[in-house]
Amino acid sequence: MAHGQTADEPTPTVSLTIAEIEARANAAVSAGRYQDAIPDLQEVIRKAGAVSDPELQKQIAEKVQRLKFILAFCYVVDRQYDQAINALTAFANDYPNSSRTRQALTLKSFAEKSASRWAEAADTLQRILQDARIPYAEKLELGLSLGECLLNMGSYRPAYNQLRDVVLYAEDPVVRMSGISGMLEAILKLGDPLALYELVPALQGQVSPVRYSLTFNLKAIDAGDQLVESGQLLPAFVLYKLCQPRDAIQAGLTLVRERLQWQQERLKRQTDAILSNFQQLVAVDARLQIVQAEQKALEEAGTYDEGLRYRIARVLSEMDLTAEAYWAFRDIVADYPGSPNAPEALFASGSLAAQLGLRDRAMGTFKIVIDRFPESPRAAESVFNLAYMYQEQNEIEAMITLLSQALDSGLVTRTGEDLGHALYLMGYAQLYLGHLDEAAAWFERLHAEAPDNTYRKDADYWTAYLALMTDHFEEAEQQFRAFIETYRQGRYIEDARFRVVLARFGTGDMSGALELAQAFLRDYPTSGLRGEAHNALGDLYGALGQLDEAIENYLLVEEFTDQPDQVHSAVFNAARVMEVDGRWEDIVHHFQKYIDRYGDQGKYTMAVYHMGAALKHLGKTSEVSELYWKTFLRDANDPSKLGVDVMLRDAIAEATPESGFKPVALLSRELEQTGNNEVTKRLRLMWGLSLAGEDRRTPTRFTEAEIAQASPALIDWMAPRLVANHELDLAVLAYQRLIEDFPETDWTPGAMVALGELEQQRGRTEAARARFQTAYDLYPTWTAGGIAAIRLADLAYDAGQFEAAAERYEEVLLVREWRGPLWAEALYKLGRCREAAGNLEEAFAYYQRVYVLYAHHLTWAAKAYLASAHCLEALNRPAEARATYEEMLAVAALQDLPEFQTARERMAALPPPPMEPDAP
Repeated sequence: MAHGQTADEPTPTVSLTIAEIEARANAAVSAGRYQDAIPDLQEVIRKAGAVSDPELQKQIAEKVQRLKFILAFCYVVDRQYDQAINALTAFANDYPNSSRTRQALTLKSFAEKSASRWAEAADTLQRILQDARIPYAEKLELGLSLGECLLNMGSYRPAYNQLRDVVLYAEDPVVRMSGISGMLEAILKLGDPLALYELVPALQGQVSPVRYSLTFNLKAIDAGDQLVESGQLLPAFVLYKLCQPRDAIQAGLTLVRERLQWQQERLKRQTDAILSNFQQLVAVDARLQIVQAEQKALEEAGTYDEGLRYRIARVLSEMDLTAEAYWAFRDIVADYPGSPNAPEALFASGSLAAQLGLRDRAMGTFKIVIDRFPESPRAAESVFNLAYMYQEQNEIEAMITLLSQALDSGLVTRTGEDLGHALYLMGYAQLYLGHLDEAAAWFERLHAEAPDNTYRKDADYWTAYLALMTDHFEEAEQQFRAFIETYRQGRYIEDARFRVVLARFGTGDMSGALELAQAFLRDYPTSGLRGEAHNALGDLYGALGQLDEAIENYLLVEEFTDQPDQVHSAVFNAARVMEVDGRWEDIVHHFQKYIDRYGDQGKYTMAVYHMGAALKHLGKTSEVSELYWKTFLRDANDPSKLGVDVMLRDAIAEATPESGFKPVALLSRELEQTGNNEVTKRLRLMWGLSLAGEDRRTPTRFTEAEIAQASPALIDWMAPRLVANHELDLAVLAYQRLIEDFPETDWTPGAMVALGELEQQRGRTEAARARFQTAYDLYPTWTAGGIAAIRLADLAYDAGQFEAAAERYEEVLLVREWRGPLWAEALYKLGRCREAAGNLEEAFAYYQRVYVLYAHHLTWAAKAYLASAHCLEALNRPAEARATYEEMLAVAALQDLPEFQTARERMAALPPPPMEPDAP
């Protein structure tokens, strides 16, 4: 059985990896099993030393250094002082410039002293003291150790002189007391025993067996606390680890008490020598009283062990020994679950678990703090830590639920700081979700309920930002200026200065915005926002017609930002300005340079598409076809490359004999050579054949697997076919994939409307209404938004809500971007609403406007002709109805529509017109 291994532990195997051995060593160190950790640390260091790859050596150098230091540390605390000295000597030699070297030398001197190698310890300490950077207080403490070494070497005068400086200048009472003790020992050795003898009883608590004295241990803990406060973590940790646990102190005190009692009885029995033994008897009695007092104090020190372990865990954490600290705090929680320190230990272990990437364990621990210790200040901190973890994982709804519960329960309302923090996070979470009104309400509540809170500044910034996001540009500029004036420096100020530029831009004051942007660059020449600022300058110069300056600024963007989106945006903005100026050759070279530099890291297919557009203007149609086809073949099997769909569509639509591009032949040949595993490519080739008029060669049925590999353009082609085949579930799946996987494409709005229509077709009215409303809200000026508005009106009409429907149809007529077939449809359906309400004259007027104003929109013109004639019939105006039918039947373009035949039948059913009398 391995040394330190219990019978219940599995025997280690040689098949463990370096990482597993290191983890086991870390666990042993965390648990205080230093002896068990030593062989594992030795093995890891040995294996690391055997690495021959120079690059890998560089990667693990810092870890090897740390492990060597921990190994030496384990030697020390396991009292393997000779091994510790050797290891620390090697460490100092191998890493003379390391931040740990001075700590290593300090630890080495301690090991040398513990091994009674006083001369070596003295040399080590003198080496440390040669460092002029050591703080004066630390020099005095090192001088104390040096004095102790000199005492044990018999160099009493140098020891006395060294310790005298410590006593004169040290502010720490523990250091002074130890110095006094050493000085007195030097005095004794130098031949003044009476002085020391008289003080021995008072110093007895600092002498043998000092490590089992409660006084010493408490002073050592106090000294450790002071060292922690001054940032001297390693000496503090050594002090804490030197302290004995409660049981050991009790055993030591019992042994000393029994020995003193025996000495006391022996002295008392020597009655014939009572006078000569009097001072000894007094001294023993005094020491006995001290021991008895310590035993009583120990009984009352109920949290001594827990406090000591808590300090050790805290120092491990501050020394960045995160894993060791985590396990130390976990052990405290397990051993003292009802302790007053439990919330602190739990919170610390949760924080350390988060640092170690143990997300679930960290979140679970924070939840325990909240549930078990709601009155602890750490409960509110746990709420905030949990909230930030939810935010990092993009679990914003969970974050909102957590904060809402904490606010309702009062968990985060005990202090203004906590309340402001919670309100700010609620506002930020709503902002993150795009719920702008809700975000503004939370920030306003922070202003009202926690006006002096630290997070007021953050709320003020985001309130201004919300105004900018909602196009309230004048208000946004005012609020950003007020923010800058109020806070003047620190976080957000630079950003606020730039947002003022954008706000002024939004008001339409291009010249003013340009001046502000130039001032921003003068004041912040190294700003991280400089790339974005040059993008804005490009927009401003472009709006002012200064095209060369616009292009110049767009081209500067990539020099000042590492944000890909900003770079790509600037590249395409520059091309658009060149396009306005007709600089087609420049555009070709511009995008070629972009493709050469960024390749697949950029917007490759879009760049190729714009290159092709420029080449068309240059009359190089054959080059365009070749470029598009080459790019199509390159990316045809990648559904995320949306540009290839556009290129294939355009290449097919613009194919001419002169271009040399023969789409049907090329697509057919490529389809024959494409394997079944290239799903997306096969679908694109079949879609291309459909566009080229070869629809008979394309499928009408598709599988779920094909839908999963389709691009938005393909789904837009496939879904209507699925609907025609009554495969509505697959059609819904297709549209849902388009919306979820491609939320920002030109096909997405139409997919939202189509999905609503499918829901309506399946009788799911409320689901359809939700889909239409979403499309209407997200795309208020897109064609899809107009269709959604009409469908919402249709739902109201179908429910018999004719006035509500009419209001929605009228809203369509207010949006200029929807002029065309949508206005024609809205007018026709307004007529239906008036007809349903019995207002036939008004209905007729609406119908008439459709075929007069929108005669070229044949579907609605035909429907309006029929409806208007029907109204005239209902109004008993058959002659006008007949005239309307005749007018409709005279429009040749309507002959293929079903309404045309209906009009013919209705006109035939009308009574014949009255005979006109013969002329006289």
